[in-house]
Amino acid sequence: MANRLLLCDRLAQSFARRLRHGGEILVAIIDVDQFKAINDTHGHEVGDTVLIEVAHRLTRTLRGEDTVARLGGDEFAIVAEVADQPTAELLLSRLRAGLADLPLPDGKVARATIGAAPAQAGDDVSTALERADRAMYAAKRGVSA
Repeated sequence: MANRLLLCDRLAQSFARRLRHGGEILVAIIDVDQFKAINDTHGHEVGDTVLIEVAHRLTRTLRGEDTVARLGGDEFAIVAEVADQPTAELLLSRLRAGLADLPLPDGKVARATIGAAPAQAGDDVSTALERADRAMYAAKRGVSA
């Protein structure tokens, strides 16, 4: 799993490839919902287990060429080069299914929110990540970004 520095490098490389070959770049931010409450209710060991499960599910769900990074805390990011918007939607659908129902010890489940946005012409790394982050917060509020 990549860290923020490697994620930013891979996103910059994706921008360069897109200029040469075309295609789209999907940037997504994933946040575990109510993570503080999970830690407070079940303890940090369970919180760590949830984060590990999210990381495993992300790497199993995505393609080998996609980048998955832990940004810190309960946030993860993805950079995926896709041919077009329908391919991006298919990938997001797989992500949503892959992150459904993260098990907790009491039989309940944790959830994760995904915010995604295609990189736009003229974006730099921070702009693309900020747009995905805004999309994630909009998704948490139930608002279409």
